[in-house]
Amino acid sequence: MALNRIKNSNPSTLPPETPGEGPFMHEHQADILKWIRLADDVYRFRDSCNVYALIGDSGSVIIDAGTGAWLDHVEQLPKEPAALLCTHFFRDHAEGAAYAARAGLKIYVPEAELDIFVDPHMHHLQRETICSFDSVYWHHFAPIEPVAIAGVLKDHEILELAGLKLEVVPLPGATIGQIGVAFLSSELGSVLCSAETIHSEGRIPRIAPLQQVYVDLDGIAMVYGSVRALSLRKVDVLLPSLGEPILAGVDRCLSMLSANLRKAAGRRMNGGETVPLAFLLDAIDDTALVRISEHVYRTKSTKATTAFLVSQSGKVLSIDYGAPHHMLNYSILGRRSTRRGMLHSLDELEAITGRRGIDVVLTTHFHDDHVGGINLLKRVFGTKVWASKAYSEILEKPGDRLLPAAWPFPIAVDRVLEHDEVFRWEEFEFRMGPEIGGGHTHHQAVCSFVADGLTYAAVGDQYLSRKLWNPQPDHDWQDDEWDDVFCYRSGQTATGYRLSENWLIDLRPDVILNGHQPAIMTNDLVFQRVTEMSARFENLHRSLMPLDENDEHFGLDSTGAWIEPYRLHRLEPGQTCVRIRVRNPLPRAATLELRMSGAAVLVDKAVAVTCVGHEEAVFEATVLLPRTCRREPAALSMWAQGRPFGQVSEVLVTVGHARW
Repeated sequence: MALNRIKNSNPSTLPPETPGEGPFMHEHQADILKWIRLADDVYRFRDSCNVYALIGDSGSVIIDAGTGAWLDHVEQLPKEPAALLCTHFFRDHAEGAAYAARAGLKIYVPEAELDIFVDPHMHHLQRETICSFDSVYWHHFAPIEPVAIAGVLKDHEILELAGLKLEVVPLPGATIGQIGVAFLSSELGSVLCSAETIHSEGRIPRIAPLQQVYVDLDGIAMVYGSVRALSLRKVDVLLPSLGEPILAGVDRCLSMLSANLRKAAGRRMNGGETVPLAFLLDAIDDTALVRISEHVYRTKSTKATTAFLVSQSGKVLSIDYGAPHHMLNYSILGRRSTRRGMLHSLDELEAITGRRGIDVVLTTHFHDDHVGGINLLKRVFGTKVWASKAYSEILEKPGDRLLPAAWPFPIAVDRVLEHDEVFRWEEFEFRMGPEIGGGHTHHQAVCSFVADGLTYAAVGDQYLSRKLWNPQPDHDWQDDEWDDVFCYRSGQTATGYRLSENWLIDLRPDVILNGHQPAIMTNDLVFQRVTEMSARFENLHRSLMPLDENDEHFGLDSTGAWIEPYRLHRLEPGQTCVRIRVRNPLPRAATLELRMSGAAVLVDKAVAVTCVGHEEAVFEATVLLPRTCRREPAALSMWAQGRPFGQVSEVLVTVGHARW
């Protein structure tokens, strides 16, 4: 297919045909704007960033778009461009992608940054621009024109384009979603287009984007992790997007950069002021697993602790699987472009078992720090996902509910586990706990299993020690207690800890595996602290707000209703069905009258349901979405026994747009 020329469609970037013409033409531009041969199968164009052409048997693949000036000079290449791969969304790397798409090229962008490329208008609308610490993350440097996308670049994926085999390499740093592209050159050997990971020996192209939140430098840890990953690959050539190609001395350049990043980290704290940046760098270097018993291990360098159970056959079951500690910066507003999973612990497990990969992930709850790496495991290794009925739908349809810390990408669940279900994996027997319905989150599960003669309880984040966030050798439960975790928007209830206490006291496990700390060997004092925490939590909240049986209230989370899907999306106006869950605020059975209102929806009449006092009722309702709109709110009003309680819930409606 011939490349459609688009000369002069963007006069600031696409040069006139005659040197010297036009207001933006430099007098030596004719000499500057040309493709330079690095090898028979690698060319470079000096644009606002380095644009590389990788030459295959049936065409060339362009890496990064720059301003698009290179589009007027593709006849200099030995093979016509077939596709463009963008490493990240920064405008000096991505502006030309829209022009290249119009010229007929297939455009591929990082999976995490898809929204920014295809819907920059909404991206910029979401940006806070006044008095926002989040605004220092370089979301402002995004494209301003939507790009027609042919596909997304998924971490560790092997693409075959233009006769080339290209590997997508995760390289978080300048942006959280940044990727690199690796391929084998017949002349240069193993080559990796490294985006902004490195500029030259010991240097990065710019430090400012690494300040992801006001006054922090958390991006340093991400670059450090990417540099370590590149060092382990032992590539022959690095092709930075800013800086000169590194054709020799790659190991030395990366080693010096690692040292300089450590100097920059110094004694700085991370953005949340919770750990020193140096700690994050240490965790990247030291990924050894901690052995709890013969067949049970845990991580010590991940944001949420992952436990591994190894069977006699060498298969591995993982309890949760999140991301390395440095990959989740909670000081940045949670968007798809700022949440990225990473593979971890695979080398360490392979050294133990002789096998690579994980057979099953058994999840404890839906929070992103516990599930962020699961999709990578599923795609690369075919890992199965087992999840409790308490939250399996949230994993599969995260957009249907308004919940904090949900992983924004759907996770397919292979097996849904019932409360109290007994099941086996390899030679091990597991027992799910009862429905807890509260505590750290309403949507969670606890379970137990026996391994190496020890009874283990996996409790997710339900029980976290106050002192074991920073473990000391002389730790003693005489001076410790369970932390009070307040997470109301996750559906916390006043009785959730009491229900899990009953289960835990009855089970009396030898070891408690929680989601963020070392394994806890139990004793009578540990269980005493469990009882104390339940009482403390309930007493605190009952003393602060009306929660007694005879009070009027909407529960500890003060929520009267939920509409699903919360992000309601239709391509055309028309009827659709929503699921509504309502809570009776009265201490007695009552008829709840409910009506949707707002210009985005039309409903013929109110719906009436009968509900037990302080309990919930679920029903489905048909609503009419009459017109085109974008994220327009509609509300659900409630009357209980004729008494108005106002608009207790809302839904955001998009109609007539390709994306919500």
